[in-house]
Amino acid sequence: MNESRDQLSRVIKSIGRGAGKGVAGALLLAISAFSAHALISFGRLSGLVERIMGVVDPVAALAGLPGEALFVFGLSIFFNFYAALGALAAFGLGIRDTTIIALMCLLAHNLAYESALMKKTGSAATKMIIMRIVWALAAGWLMNVLLAADMGPAILPAIDAGLPIVGFGRAWIAQAGLIIGVMAILLALLRIMRALLEEFGIVIYLSKVVAPFLKIFGLPAREGLPWLLAALSDYKGACRLMDARIKDGAMKKQEADLFNHHAALCHGILEDSALAMILGLSLFWLILPRLAIALVVVWVERARRHRFRRSFRVGTA
Repeated sequence: MNESRDQLSRVIKSIGRGAGKGVAGALLLAISAFSAHALISFGRLSGLVERIMGVVDPVAALAGLPGEALFVFGLSIFFNFYAALGALAAFGLGIRDTTIIALMCLLAHNLAYESALMKKTGSAATKMIIMRIVWALAAGWLMNVLLAADMGPAILPAIDAGLPIVGFGRAWIAQAGLIIGVMAILLALLRIMRALLEEFGIVIYLSKVVAPFLKIFGLPAREGLPWLLAALSDYKGACRLMDARIKDGAMKKQEADLFNHHAALCHGILEDSALAMILGLSLFWLILPRLAIALVVVWVERARRHRFRRSFRVGTA
């Protein structure tokens, strides 16, 4: 009986802890996504967005992408992925274009903040920023080649810019409130789920399950826990763990840097991908390309380090 009460108490406490983090995350999402949605929606109403598109479209067309891709990608680089989702929802593009842009933003978002975290664990911030931008643009070009020409219309089309200002405002509140509200609720539920997984040791167990597969990606099996923390949510949890390991002497900064080459490109595999799925996107195209790119990047980095060490030994570097 006492054991059952203890279990129930642990469940309630972990739900409360997860709910607190969920509310904080949901508020950040709502503020970021609403701001971006309003910027795009009312920018379209004023005609400002169309004038900007007139400049951006020819540049984006060189890579076979719509002008909106560079517009949203620019938001993503300087802000978080939530802002990119809000902008994508406002543009109301078809599933094909939304998939391409979402993937680009998943690969490169919130660069200043996340690169600063990676610098703490041994990575060069400038290198991480350039790497993510280059791979995001390359992925956008490649996806434009691979994806079918028509993958269906948007879940919610863009608001008609021809509406009177009052009608447009009402439509904006309804659309933004619906889609961003659903995202915020989903994010809160995911944070509660993560708290439960952590409380009952399931995260540790799952990290042991995925550990052997990390060798495929060029990472040691002992990095199963930081990998899972990064995959479930954002990079912060993995960063804290690696920082503690480095201070304890259990991990070298060179090892953390190699991990960052992977995590920079595919953290938030569960959380961010699930949020993007609300826009009608396929998890396959949101996850598999990121894992494939991370695999290539880590093995190339390992080869570069091996070549450098060999060159150094023979006195040519």
